[in-house]
Amino acid sequence: VPSECTFVNGQKLGFKASEKVSIKDLLYTSLIFSAADSVCTLSKINPNLNLDYFNSYAKTIGMNNSNFTNYIGLDYEDNETTAFDILSLTKEFIKNDLFNQIVKQKSYKLENGKVVYNTNKMLFENEYSVGIKTGTTGDANENLIYRYKNESKKLDLIVIILNSSDRYQDTRNIISNIYLATE
Repeated sequence: VPSECTFVNGQKLGFKASEKVSIKDLLYTSLIFSAADSVCTLSKINPNLNLDYFNSYAKTIGMNNSNFTNYIGLDYEDNETTAFDILSLTKEFIKNDLFNQIVKQKSYKLENGKVVYNTNKMLFENEYSVGIKTGTTGDANENLIYRYKNESKKLDLIVIILNSSDRYQDTRNIISNIYLATE
């Protein structure tokens, strides 16, 4: 863990500088716990995967109205995206089995024994929840990328909530309305 990652803003696991952490632990804690120190550490592993590369890659998958100035999603100047662009990214990520496996986990036990819980409360209250990602900042408020999958109803929905004061209730309302429309 690079020293600079121990001081990064956001929710952290509290890694110590130079601590050895597995890539698996970093991936899981980044995606299910939103650990900023994990994201920062992952961003330092391959210097070729810098923000220029990330922004360029984003364009290749249709994220034409996004610009990323940090890896964590913090409120930095010119760090911006749209719901449509997030949908493009989500569609790309859900093609990956490991990603899908990680984001649906309700909890994860790190190699050091510490247990973290998924920040997505929908996973704990709806059997058709298959996860994805939460995020909260002062400027962006509450955000949620949520996947709802009900095989019997043939529903596979991705709900994107941005700038909400109650992302979970907003998501519940959308799911309820869609569910009613399918009956």
